[in-house]
Amino acid sequence: MTATCRTIPADIKTLVAKIDNGEADLACGYRIKRRDNAAKRISSRVANSIRSRFTKDGVRDTGCTLKAMRRECVSALVPFKGMHRFIPALIKGAGFRLVEVPVNHRPRRFGKTKYGFGSRVFRATADMFGVRWLLSRQFNYKLRRD
Repeated sequence: MTATCRTIPADIKTLVAKIDNGEADLACGYRIKRRDNAAKRISSRVANSIRSRFTKDGVRDTGCTLKAMRRECVSALVPFKGMHRFIPALIKGAGFRLVEVPVNHRPRRFGKTKYGFGSRVFRATADMFGVRWLLSRQFNYKLRRD
């Protein structure tokens, strides 16, 4: 079985450039001209809207897995199943800057998705509450040099 990338690899350079020029610590892609069916686009838009408002990260498309970040951002990540949906919230909650970058999207050429609305909604909702709780419990501090 061959894995396929549904984004355009050339878009990686654009994300890395945003970090290299100091614009952000995390660059998140968001898919323009999505090549999915209407039901998937609508459910994704609703889920992203709820998740974004609840976690206060302002990211419009966490389903786009194309991201680039500074090495220091890794310290803000808490590994758990489903973490990919909350990378921007965890990074932003730790005080890092993020930016969204439009990226291309290709239609699925092979296979079928193994994820559906029912298989994701309950786990993602529980994770969302957990991430919100975690963000509310973080210490926000800065080291002062004397």
